[in-house]
Amino acid sequence: MQQGFFSVQQTCPRCQGAGKQIKDPCGTCHGRGNVEETKTLSVKVPAGVDVGDRIRLTGEGQAGTHGGPPGDLYVEMSIRSHKIFVREGRDLHCEIPINFVDAALGGELEVPTLDGRVKLKIPTRHKPANCFACVTRALSQFEAAALATYSVE
Repeated sequence: MQQGFFSVQQTCPRCQGAGKQIKDPCGTCHGRGNVEETKTLSVKVPAGVDVGDRIRLTGEGQAGTHGGPPGDLYVEMSIRSHKIFVREGRDLHCEIPINFVDAALGGELEVPTLDGRVKLKIPTRHKPANCFACVTRALSQFEAAALATYSVE
């Protein structure tokens, strides 16, 4: 297209630069070559993920242009709070009430953990501010060297 001394270049509005025009486009995609659909996927979430961590699903993203391969789909993690455990970084905390007799004379208490219940020994003259670190394990397969602490208050 030329206007006076200026020359303007633009992509063809009919074929978008493909060099071909679809004379009879289908009613589903209207000549684009792809359709939008909803798909349900299973995602393996590794132990120890945190808010904002992303999991990449290769080849599950948007279709590629001009017949190219599909892109990757990224799933961003958001974590609901748990009714028993509270998470602070890699560490888990759990608050369990004990009766006065066990606090004064000592005893044993069964506490929940990620792997089931374990017995925790309460020493005599336990003070309410005391905290027991009863289980130490990695919350994440990626942080196996940096172990996490599970504490019972």
